Order: sequence, then structure tokens, then C-alpha cells
Amino acid sequence: MDAMHEPSPQTTPDEKARGTRARRILVGVMVAFILIPLVAGLVRDRIRAAQHTGLQLAAAQTTLPADFESKLAGLGLTLPPPPAAIGAYVPSVRTGNLLFIAGTLPLVDGKVSHSGKVTADPEGIRHGYDAARQCALNSLANIKAALGSLDRVSRIVSVTGFVNGTDNFPDSPKVINGASELFLAVFGDAGRHARAAVSVNGLPLKASVEITVIVEVRE
Repeated sequence: MDAMHEPSPQTTPDEKARGTRARRILVGVMVAFILIPLVAGLVRDRIRAAQHTGLQLAAAQTTLPADFESKLAGLGLTLPPPPAAIGAYVPSVRTGNLLFIAGTLPLVDGKVSHSGKVTADPEGIRHGYDAARQCALNSLANIKAALGSLDRVSRIVSVTGFVNGTDNFPDSPKVINGASELFLAVFGDAGRHARAAVSVNGLPLKASVEITVIVEVRE
């Protein structure tokens, strides 16, 4: 007698569909395990490349020559010989990355070009303004003498201006603008600086204006 066998169970369409979905899910998981690290590595490499490019651009920008002396020439100005000290001091002192420029007068060819009291009328303000501008030009000459080139200036940090004004003179800021605006014209944003503008009762050699400058040096 033939042995009796139980009939094999029939797979229903729903079970087939579930099996197909399970296989697809399993394949998807396996593909994800393979692709995710690859994609992450590509993204990481792209980010590093972008960062490296950014650093290269930043380095290039910081090493480009500033060419401040050409800007000065474009203003129709020529640096005078650096004025010598007129007392027991030196024209400049550097400490760290700061250069301190001693008090500078409006000298031209060794003589004071703008002397006497600065008055509060428009003509007096213009006289003082021009004196401050000449002081700034002489300060630039001392800066170049100390650094070898104006292109080594990173920024003008501070300007202190003294005005030989009449009693109760109110317009020292307008006068010292003559220096500040020259620095801005030459150095652009690097010429923006902190400042004090003070009226005083007298200055060396009866000069109308004197300024001191602090400069940050570019290595």
C-alpha cells in the first residue's frame, strides 16, 4: 500500500505579496548599508575641498599687496622726507605689532607751514584743516621710514590731534578731520581709527596743529 502523504500547503497571493515586500525591504537595507558610507564619504570630501578652497582664497586676500603708496600718488601727493625729531625723543617706536608715531607738526622743508592760532571762522578752520593734513602727510613719511613701505600698514588704530586754538575754541574735530580724511583716502577702511581732538593754548614752534598716530603693522 502506498504511503499516505499530506498535501503541501498552498501559498496564498497575500503571502506571496508579503514575501516579495520583505525581500525588497531586505535588499533596500543591504543597499543602504553599502551606499550610505559611500555618500557620506563623498559629502565629507566635498566639504573638506570647499574649506580648503576658502582658506586658500582667504590667504590670497591677506597676502595681496595693499599698494597704499599708489593711492597716495593718485591723490597727487608725494611723501616728504621724514621730519627729524626736534627734542630728546625718536620719531617712532615699535612694540609688538604696534607702531607709535611721535607728535608731528605741519613742517615743509624743515619749516612750519601753518603757524599761529586757529580761529573759529571758516578761513581759520580751513587753515587748521590744511595744517592737520600736512601733519598726517609727515606722519606717513615717518611710518614709511620705520616700516620701509606704507603697504605694511594693517590699519590706523588711533589719532590724537592738538589744535592751537583761540580761547574756548569749539571746532577741534573739524580741524583734525584734515588728518583723518587723508588717512581714510589712503587706507580706505583700514584708515578708520579712534581719535581725540583737543584745543590747547600753544604748540611747539607756534604750530597750528600737532598729531600723534598709532599704527598696526602687517607682518
